[in-house]
Amino acid sequence: MHDIACDRAGSDRKARKAADRMFYHACRAGGCSIRDSIVLFLGVRVGAIWPFVTQWAYAPTVLASGPRLAFSSSELRMQAGFRQAGELVLADNETDDSDVIDARVDAALSMMTVLDTRRI
Repeated sequence: MHDIACDRAGSDRKARKAADRMFYHACRAGGCSIRDSIVLFLGVRVGAIWPFVTQWAYAPTVLASGPRLAFSSSELRMQAGFRQAGELVLADNETDDSDVIDARVDAALSMMTVLDTRRI
């Protein structure tokens, strides 16, 4: 359902964020812990911005290249960025408030990425 909502959102950032929040609530309703739901939510938020993050620019091409034994430098930067954002988001007290989680995720992503704002 999240993927369909994202497809329908297109370039509408507000609709995409609503789809991502719906994903968070679906994770919670499905039995995921707060922590796991936050990590999954962070993943879909990263998915929403990663094409616009300058240092991750070549990841789509590499990700589509098929099975490999090693990660590309772009993929390693993406993993490190995801880990850093996750540590920032999870460093504060655990909460199930999606407004607070959304604000933490946005703050963490804006702190640790260089966005190509011309493309957003």
